[in-house]
Formats: sequence, structure tokens, C-alpha cells
Amino acid sequence: MRRQALTWLAGLSPQDRERGDDALFRRFLSLPQVQSVHTILLYCGMGTEPDTLRLLPPLFAAGKAVCLPRCLPGNQMEVRLVQQDSSLIRHPYGMLEPDLRCPLVPPEDVDLALVPGLAFDRSGGRLGRGGGYYDRWLTRFSGYTVALCRDGLLLDSVPRLPHDVGVELVVTETGLYGPSASGPGKSGA
Repeated sequence: MRRQALTWLAGLSPQDRERGDDALFRRFLSLPQVQSVHTILLYCGMGTEPDTLRLLPPLFAAGKAVCLPRCLPGNQMEVRLVQQDSSLIRHPYGMLEPDLRCPLVPPEDVDLALVPGLAFDRSGGRLGRGGGYYDRWLTRFSGYTVALCRDGLLLDSVPRLPHDVGVELVVTETGLYGPSASGPGKSGA
């Protein structure tokens, strides 16, 4: 399933990715859940993932506190608060993450987490990259979870193991899905 998702993503042109990102970001930023919270965890999209760093300027302009994840040994993760002038460093896996000068933020201080994944299903099931970083962190998180998913990677079903943590809302270019979407395919925001 991961291989199929990666193959599908590799077939997208840069223009298709940018258009898809534009639609995903408009929809995400207009969510009432995003507008009503203070502290948001983003991730730094890499490769064919949505270029989520583009969300930083509008979130800062809206007065949001924004955190980014930092990978730790043992497939663990922490989150750190970033500012407009924060230094981001490249992790060996290729993604950007905050340096150690950025303040550590405990999971209970984050209101909403944007959770990455290769593909999602209509009930909020998530196909990650297999490292389990988010699954482990999300077990200590009680805020709201959202995912960005390209329409072509919204599946009928994603296999779940007992330790897999889904999301409450899946945002695609054309719809909202998941337990809190008020109905499958709601066009909403």
C-alpha cells in the first residue's frame, strides 16, 4: 500500500502538487477548528508531501503559536515552538526540524496537530511511513487531529494495527472526512 501511494505521488507534476497544496491549505486554514485554537503542531512536508511550511506565514499572521516536530532516538518525537526567525535544521531523513534553541512544548499544551501520512481513509485511518513517531506521540496528545490528503490518496480502508492512531478530520482538495466531518465527503470549508 505504501509503495502504491508513493508511485501515485511520483506521477504528480510539480504544478499538480502546487495546485493541490493551494486547495488543501485554503481548506485547512478556513477550518473552524484551526481558527479557534491557539497552539498548532505542523510538520515539515518533504518530497511529494504538501509543502506545509507555506502555512507558517498565515498562521503567524493569525496570531497562532506554531510548533514543529523533532525526531529523537528510539523513534520518539518531541515538539518545539518556532517563531518567524527560528532556525530549522535538516534531519538525516531529509525533513527540516527546529533546533534545540526552540522551546520544548509538552503534548498537553498543543491544541491541534496536523498529522502527516501517505494515505488516509474516510474514517480517519492513516497510512504513515512506518516509523511510528506520530503514533507514539499521539498516545500522549488529547487535542484535535487533522490530516491533509490528496484526493487520489483517500482510500476506502487503511489497515490498522492496535497501536495505529487515526485522525479526527481528513482534509482533501474537495472534501472533509472522518469522525468529525459531519458526514462523508462534506464539502464544508
